[in-house]
Amino acid sequence: MYKCKFCEKSFERFESLGGHVVWCNFNPKVEQQRQQASIKKQKQRINVKIICEKCGKEFEQEIIDSDFGRRCLKRFCSKKCANGHEHTEEWKRNISTGIKNSSKFINCFNSGGHNKTNVKYIECSICHKIMVVKNWINKKTCSDKCYRKLLSLNAKKQGFGGYTPGSIGCNKYRKNCGWYKGYWCDSSWELAFVIYNLEHGIKFERNLDRFYYKTKGKIHYYVPDFKKETEYIEIKGYEDESDFIKYKSVCGKLTLLKEKDMKLYLSYVINKYGKEFILLYDKS
Repeated sequence: MYKCKFCEKSFERFESLGGHVVWCNFNPKVEQQRQQASIKKQKQRINVKIICEKCGKEFEQEIIDSDFGRRCLKRFCSKKCANGHEHTEEWKRNISTGIKNSSKFINCFNSGGHNKTNVKYIECSICHKIMVVKNWINKKTCSDKCYRKLLSLNAKKQGFGGYTPGSIGCNKYRKNCGWYKGYWCDSSWELAFVIYNLEHGIKFERNLDRFYYKTKGKIHYYVPDFKKETEYIEIKGYEDESDFIKYKSVCGKLTLLKEKDMKLYLSYVINKYGKEFILLYDKS
C-alpha cells in the first residue's frame, strides 16, 4: 500500500498515488496547479487541416493558437504512414551489395554461420515444440514460461519442500516466533498482521505456494508469507539484492508490506494489547 504524504490516503498502486498527490487538497501547490490548468484551458484552440506526406490524406489537428508555427504540427495521419518507408529497387540492391562486400559477412559465411548444416533441431522439454538453434547453443526450453516449469520439475526431483513452520529458525536468538490461533508467525510483525486480519474479519491464509528461481547455477525456491485469494503478501523488514530476484519469480500479484505499511497493524495491536503483544503466542 502507498500513502499520500499530505492526507495519508492509501492507494494500492503507485500510479494512482502519483495522480492523487498533484491534485490533493492538502498539497500546498494545488492552487498553483489549478491556476495553470485553468489558464491552459482558456487559451484559444484551433483546428488545422494538414495533408499527410505519405498517403496524401487530409486530416485535422487541434492545437493552441499560441503554438501555431512552432513545429508542433503532425506530418503524417497515422503511425502506419509515419513508420512506413518506400524503398526503391536500386536502394535495396545497394544495401545488399554493401552487406555482401563487408568483412563481417565474409568471415561469417566462411566460418559456416550461414550454412544450413550448422544448425540443429531441438525439442522443448516442456511443450515439445521444435526449435532451430546453432550447434554450439545448449538450450532445453523454448521460452521463459517453459524454463520456469523446468526449474520447478528439477527442484521437485531434488526433494525441495515448501514452507514449514519454523523453517527460518526459532531459537534462543529469535524469540518472536510461534503459533497464534492456528497460524505460524516467524516474527512479531507477522503476529501483528495475523491479529489485525483475524479481528477485522479479513480472510487470509498462510501461503504454501513455491516459486523457483536460479542464481549462480543453483536452483532455489521462494515462499511468500501469506495469501489473500490470488494476492501474495510478503512482510519485509530488510531487503538485499537476492530479494528482488525472488520477487520476479512470483507468478501473480505480490504485495510487499514494509516498515511504513506495517504501522497500521502494529499501532492497532500495541494500542489494544501493549508492546509485549508477543506474549499472546499459544503456550503449547
